[in-house]
Amino acid sequence: MSRGLLFIFLSFSTLFVFSGCAGKGEVFTAFKEPVNDNGLLYIYRPDRFTGMVVSYDVKDKHTQEVIGTLRNSSFISKSLPAGRYTLITPSDELDITIEKNRITCLTSYIDMVHDLGIGFATHVLKPVPIIQCRDEIKQTNESL
Repeated sequence: MSRGLLFIFLSFSTLFVFSGCAGKGEVFTAFKEPVNDNGLLYIYRPDRFTGMVVSYDVKDKHTQEVIGTLRNSSFISKSLPAGRYTLITPSDELDITIEKNRITCLTSYIDMVHDLGIGFATHVLKPVPIIQCRDEIKQTNESL
């Protein structure tokens, strides 16, 4: 195979691999309103090159219920009863409080940690103010 054909083949292969890694649902347009005295949790993952092909679940630690699966450039939303929750990813844990009739926003991303010259991926969960969330979540699609 000539170098030109090999380059074209590898380019298209890479395109197909990476195109399946982002959120595929509707583009975020606006926050929904919480209903039935529940709180509404939004977790979004900005578009980043680091870990772009990796998707991972966010779970409630106590029930092991999957809140949603985060992909590159995606968001999940979940209506939850008011209360305390511990959310986990493959390598992070975060205690949060969901308030009645309120929206809670978290961001999540993959960070590389280097230890003894070896890189390890960590899945970070971090609370963000609603104003920051509103600006950054616009660039994501719902994770299906």
